[in-house]
Amino acid sequence: MDRNLIDDIVQKVLLAIGSETAGSSIPAIPVGVSNRHIHLSASHLEALFGTGYALTHDKDLKQVGEFAAKETVTLVGPKGVIRAVRILGPVRSFTQIELARTDGFSLGIAPPVRDSGDIEGSAGVVVVGPAGAVTLKQGVICAARHIHMEEADAQKLGVADKDRVTVEFGGIRGGSFHNVLVRTGKDFRLEFHIDTDEANAAGLKNGDAVTLRTGREAGGGQLAAEAGKPIVRPKEAETALVLAHKVIDAAAVKAAAKRGATTLTIQKGSIITPLARDIARECNIQLISVTC
Repeated sequence: MDRNLIDDIVQKVLLAIGSETAGSSIPAIPVGVSNRHIHLSASHLEALFGTGYALTHDKDLKQVGEFAAKETVTLVGPKGVIRAVRILGPVRSFTQIELARTDGFSLGIAPPVRDSGDIEGSAGVVVVGPAGAVTLKQGVICAARHIHMEEADAQKLGVADKDRVTVEFGGIRGGSFHNVLVRTGKDFRLEFHIDTDEANAAGLKNGDAVTLRTGREAGGGQLAAEAGKPIVRPKEAETALVLAHKVIDAAAVKAAAKRGATTLTIQKGSIITPLARDIARECNIQLISVTC
């Protein structure tokens, strides 16, 4: 059976499961785990493999027109070497390497978390092929997690291109991922992309399903963490909350964050735990203590 047809069937099944289990407004999104790989420019491909060289197709990827090549390269960093890094085709206008953070540790470099294509000022490495080597001064990133989808999928999910959203997942390590970029395109197939570090930490694998969180955080554009700004919250969020608990713990602050709070008023006599303060800081929630 044609692989694209299989992918279409899998997506329809996942969407149906998501509609039944979480309501029709929150369909399921299949997970795709990205291992370390490299996208090469035409000039770098020739430098590494020889003049006029063309990549050898190995297998199609889920996104239309993209494929894994049979060729691999070696990466050399200040502290280590990673061999057999897969090349993904077709060639691009510039070279980009996508690694997990642990790969950076192995090489002795610190690739920043970036959206694909945003390589300015990123990490560098030496790329070695059978015909030569290329020294990259930039181009190595940890790809920011993102979701590919068609416009029709975006309409079903209530999101738009370049939105930042939150996805949730179940299982023994169930949790959520924030700052997920939405990427829409005519030929995109619905898939949530994370790297191997993220997948291992969350206990996720290829083909698992995640869902968008209701009241998601959208419209971020640039990564909120790098912009130094809080994630944009829904207009209907309750921005100011008053907590009258005797002990304000981490769970209470997390619940307030989910409701969109930007300030929390702590009543006189209440105690807030250190972890709760840390979470408030991470969520850009201002704590106001009543002393009289």
